[in-house]
Amino acid sequence: VEPGVNFSLNFSDTITISGHVKLTNAILNLANGNRSSCLWLEGNLYQQGGTIFESSQLQMTGTLVAGGSDAQVINCTGRLEDSVVLVINNDSGVEFGSTIGLPYQLHLKKGRLFAPAGRHVIMGRNAVIRVDSSDDASYIDGKVTKLGLQSSDFLFPVGKSGRLRWMSLHGITGDISVEYFRESAYTVGGVIGPGLDHISATEFWKVEGVGASSFLSELSFGNSASGGVSDLATLRVSAFNGAQWMDAGNDLTYGNV
Repeated sequence: VEPGVNFSLNFSDTITISGHVKLTNAILNLANGNRSSCLWLEGNLYQQGGTIFESSQLQMTGTLVAGGSDAQVINCTGRLEDSVVLVINNDSGVEFGSTIGLPYQLHLKKGRLFAPAGRHVIMGRNAVIRVDSSDDASYIDGKVTKLGLQSSDFLFPVGKSGRLRWMSLHGITGDISVEYFRESAYTVGGVIGPGLDHISATEFWKVEGVGASSFLSELSFGNSASGGVSDLATLRVSAFNGAQWMDAGNDLTYGNV
């Protein structure tokens, strides 16, 4: 779609595009009437400037599905606005070529969403993420930021190396970023505070933007994949305070080891 073009859709159906889609300073309206439309993309999506949105006044949505069989790239340097849904439905995975802001909904239906260093996923103030937290293969490999949390609960479906390792934060306030690292927590710091015997040599989560906010954290684990969880009663959440790892407690555990 060339610069200056305004392309609008108004039908309740799915268009499948087998090649790449390129938008250059163009406007793509995915729902301009009383119907919700869907673009099923089997190739890459390149958006340079411009806007992808929907203008329906009847609570309709516009959906973009990354549904190819080969690995796909989504590189959006323009804007996504209004009720636009992005669906990841690709076993081979989807990579973001730039940091992307999502205004409404991200649906991790199938496959990994890869956001390399320097590019991350920004969920708007009213945006949500749909994901099956028991599906190990569907997750975001990279940093996820959720804007505008106000004493809210939010599950960050992060992971790496073929495994979902979600982190859920409860009662948290702020613009919060979470990323999962499949490496030793000793790379962050090696001083162990009172109440802890050792920390994970396998994995850790990095949380940014907390400030003085008080909240509860809920972490996933995968037994042997998490370094060998053998005793849930003595398992602890540990938090690094800049100098040492502190015992952040264990209010509740569930699952099997």
